[in-house]
Amino acid sequence: MPQTLNINQLTAPGVYVYEDTAGVIPADIASFNRAYLIGTGTTGAYNTPTQVTSADDFVTKFGTSPSLNSVKLFFNNISNGILFFVRAASKQIATVTAGTPTEGNYSLTVSGTAITYAADSTPTAQEIVDGLIGATNSNGTVAALVTASDDGTGNSTFIITSDTVGTSFTVTSPTAPVGSTLSVTVNTYPGLADDYVYAIQNSFDPDLHEQGILICPEAFSGLTNQSDRTSVATAMENLCATEGFDWITFVDSGPSGTINTPALAQTESANYTTARGHLAYFFPYVVDLFDNTIPPSAGVAAIALRRYRAEGFQQAAAGTKYPMRGVKDVAVIVKKAEQAVVNPNGVNCIRNLPGQGVVVYGSRTRSASPYYKFVNTRIILSVFNRTLFTAFETGGVIFSAVDGQGVLFTRIRETAEAICYRFWSGGAFFGAQPKDAFLVRCDRSNNPAIDLEAGIVRVDIYVVPVPTLERLLIGSYRVAIDQIQQAAGAA
Repeated sequence: MPQTLNINQLTAPGVYVYEDTAGVIPADIASFNRAYLIGTGTTGAYNTPTQVTSADDFVTKFGTSPSLNSVKLFFNNISNGILFFVRAASKQIATVTAGTPTEGNYSLTVSGTAITYAADSTPTAQEIVDGLIGATNSNGTVAALVTASDDGTGNSTFIITSDTVGTSFTVTSPTAPVGSTLSVTVNTYPGLADDYVYAIQNSFDPDLHEQGILICPEAFSGLTNQSDRTSVATAMENLCATEGFDWITFVDSGPSGTINTPALAQTESANYTTARGHLAYFFPYVVDLFDNTIPPSAGVAAIALRRYRAEGFQQAAAGTKYPMRGVKDVAVIVKKAEQAVVNPNGVNCIRNLPGQGVVVYGSRTRSASPYYKFVNTRIILSVFNRTLFTAFETGGVIFSAVDGQGVLFTRIRETAEAICYRFWSGGAFFGAQPKDAFLVRCDRSNNPAIDLEAGIVRVDIYVVPVPTLERLLIGSYRVAIDQIQQAAGAA
């Protein structure tokens, strides 16, 4: 825009050269080139996304972890992939179980402090549990370290949990009256749903962490309660759908021994919903070369990133062109007829196809909207939205004067059109011509005076993402001799 209003500040004779920017704002296409894996480990910082470059690097940084096989699966499928691991805010947990209810003293020692409950002559199992819980929580020394609570199973078991993430404790010397028992199991990896949820909700910043694929295979293979798995999946989807993030999450089916048929997978998948395609569900687990049964999400994420890098983010993270590496079979065989039932409901099946290997053979989201049916639709729109945000956030238009001559409107519109054109020419938007693929509006028709007076400028962008070829229908016609042209015209 011509610089005229500051002319009175230039009082000395001479030539003044003013440099500024104008025209279309240069914009780089946003990246979608990484995965974020939530899990547990024996070392490393909590709730801090940390890049790992290999399985060995992962062990060095996070020690022993149930997620190790998933990390290996990821790097088997994209050796130089970008993977960030988040050590969930896991608290130590101990499970205490009382035997046959008997009169007498039940005691145990928590980090060196003895806890005792004296049962009366006719105790019930619940009374013993409640008594030990009360004795633990009322001891000032012990209560500063841990909290005892009923596990909710209605039997003779309760749990002791550390109050602070990373704080360890010991439970020793369990003693019970003659005729009864008291046993303790200390678990370093509690796999508590709220630990995973806390890590998901508190580990990421959209200004610091670029867009990517969020996975948590350890939770879905380790949490036996469907409600817990639903909580984790919901937290993952909510994060990905939050403004500023716009990620996607790949959710695994539940434990392989529990969710072991396509029908059960379909039932489970109904617990996971997403309005605009930010969640996709995969079944079954895969079997690696060492006979470990592994949730597939890490492998699917790696295949997606590998294909995005080679062919573009508009491509599906599925198909025989990219078989899963480092695996030899699937934990459950899914037949074509079975997949025909579950695929329309957003169950993406991993199949072992003869001569093709183990392949991801589905790429749908769990959205009920026909506009967000496929994973690549979500990725295209996520990358597009982030590209627009970055271009205008860094392009200097915020806090610009809105002139009445349409100069600012034109710059905004042309910048958006240039971005749209790159997406169309790169194969991410569908249309024979640009006008079929996108339309950008930024003028007085969609910027009323009341918005302008409030400092708001609106740009409306209409785009058509490319669909996914999921089913190819081939027509084969038997035609009589010398009748090809007539038959083709009538077909």
